[in-house]
Amino acid sequence: MTRHTRASTWIRAQVGWLLLAVSACGTPSAGTAGDTTQAQPEVGDTATTVATDDAVATDDAVATDDAVATDDAVATDDAVATDDAVPDPGDGEAAPDAGPADVVAQGDGDAVDPDADATVDTTLTQELPVVTPWTGVDGLTAPVVTWIGAITHPDMETPHRIATSASGRIAVTDPRRHAVHVFAPAGALQHDLIGIDEPLGCAFGPDGALFVGDGATGTVRSYGGDGVMLGELEPDAPFVRPGELAWDANAALLLVVDSGSRAVSAYDTAGLWVLDLVIPNDAASPDGQAWLFPTGVACAPSGGRTYVVDHDRASVRVFDSAGALLATFGSYGGEPGQLTRPQGVAVDPAGRVYVVDAFQGRLQVFSATGEALGYAGDFGDGPEQLWLPSDATFDPYNRLLVTSYRTGAILVYAVDGQSATPPAPEATP
Repeated sequence: MTRHTRASTWIRAQVGWLLLAVSACGTPSAGTAGDTTQAQPEVGDTATTVATDDAVATDDAVATDDAVATDDAVATDDAVATDDAVPDPGDGEAAPDAGPADVVAQGDGDAVDPDADATVDTTLTQELPVVTPWTGVDGLTAPVVTWIGAITHPDMETPHRIATSASGRIAVTDPRRHAVHVFAPAGALQHDLIGIDEPLGCAFGPDGALFVGDGATGTVRSYGGDGVMLGELEPDAPFVRPGELAWDANAALLLVVDSGSRAVSAYDTAGLWVLDLVIPNDAASPDGQAWLFPTGVACAPSGGRTYVVDHDRASVRVFDSAGALLATFGSYGGEPGQLTRPQGVAVDPAGRVYVVDAFQGRLQVFSATGEALGYAGDFGDGPEQLWLPSDATFDPYNRLLVTSYRTGAILVYAVDGQSATPPAPEATP
C-alpha cells in the first residue's frame, strides 16, 4: 500500500485515536506496570501509524469506531477488515479451489523459491546484554525479554498464527499465501503446506501431526510431514471460523477457538468432541453471549489452566482442566492491565501470561493471576519491531516467538536469559 506523507499519517492517527477513545496508542515503550502514559508519535516518525484512510479495506485495519464493541473490524484473520475476511491473497487473485494440501520442500516447487533461503538474523546465536527487568505490582517481577533475531522468508507474506512441536519445529499460517510454512528450530525453511484456502489457527499434536484450521471451509484437519491429510475433527456442529488452535499436552486435548460461532471446545486424539469451555450466565455479556469474539488460546505448561482471549471484551478468561471458568482479567483501554485489540496469548514455564495486542504493537505480560507486570516488544516497521502482531508461543528452547503480520517476520526473543541456542537445521521430515 502506498505510504502516506508523514504529516497526513499523523493527522489521521489522531482521528483514529479519538474515535477509539484510547488514551495512548502510539509507539509503545517498555515500562513498569505502574506507568500510566505511553509515548505519542511525532510527525517525524518513520513508522506509519495503524490508522489511515485505507484501514477498513486493508490489512492495516485496526482503527474503526465500532471495532471494539463488535466483530466487524479486528486485526489479521480476526482483525483485518471484517471477522470473515482475511486480506485478499496476493494482489486480489481468487483463492485456489479447496483440495488436499500439498507439501513443497524447499526448492521443489513454485511455492518456495529455490534460490531464496530463510533469513535468520545472525544474533540468534550471539550472546546479548541483559536487560533490567521491570518491577510490577506487589513486588512481582516481569520477565527479562530480549530481542535476539527474526525469521523471514520471501514466500512468507502474512505470518499469522504460530505453533511449535516438541522437537522445536515452527509452523506459521500465512493466509494471503494460502500456506503453512514449517521451519526448523534454527530458522531454515523445511517445507510448505499449500492449497489450504484460508489457513488460520495451527497446532502440533503429540505425534508431530500438524492441525490446521481453515476459515474458508470451516474445517480443522491434521496433516503428516508428507502433506497427506490424516484426519478431520468431527464437531457436533460445523465450525464457522476456526481461528486458533492449541494442544494441551497435560490433558491430551486439542483446543479449538471458533471465532465465527463464538465457542471454544476441546477434542481428543481421535478428533472427537470432549467438552466446551463454559462461561456462567452471570459472567456473560449483557446480550447473553458467553463469548463476544474469542481469538487466542494457550495452555499453562504445568497444566490445569487454559487462557482464552476475548478480543471484543478486551479480556482473558482462565479455565481449569474441566472447562470451568476460574477468573477473568483485562479491560479495554491503553493503561497497564488494559488491552486494545488482544489477539494471541502464550504462557511461559514460570506461568506468566503474554497477551499479544495488535493495535498497541506489543505484548503485555501478566502474572498467572492476572496482575499486570509490564510489556514486551515495540511497535514499528523495523527489524526488531512489531507491526500488527497476532500470535505468540514458547518453543522447547524457552524462546518467545511472535508473528509480525504486517512486516512478514517471526520475531524471536530470549526470556530471563534461559533461552538456548537451537541445533543446526534438521532434515526435512
